Amino acid sequence: MMAPRILFVNKLAESCSFLSVLEKRGYHILRANNGLKLISQLEVEQPDLIIMDTKSSWPNSFNLCSALRRGKYRSIPVFFLSPKHSKEEFDRSRECGASNYFSLPGQMDNFLSSVKEVCGSPKNPSGEYFL
Repeated sequence: MMAPRILFVNKLAESCSFLSVLEKRGYHILRANNGLKLISQLEVEQPDLIIMDTKSSWPNSFNLCSALRRGKYRSIPVFFLSPKHSKEEFDRSRECGASNYFSLPGQMDNFLSSVKEVCGSPKNPSGEYFL
């Protein structure tokens, strides 16, 4: 059984510390630094979850999420992340069809619980489930 696959869309994907938390828990992290890379990754990788930063550009994250919701990838859950909670971003994430919105690091526990709920619990190499 393969580890659950999470595709993170952000031009600074390498510098996001929460990705290492997910990797240590056994999730397979895929990275795309823009919308074009996202589309090519979707075609090949078939992720269980897409995570986007609210500040991503070209195309705008909210527009990109709206396009995903109208296309063949509409069933893949999309989480939005922001460094601080913004009612405007929260509302925009809901309007474009996002599954959830989190401000990190403040909502890390809720975020990790939601990832587990959507993707399941990965197994570690010895075959044991992570908590």
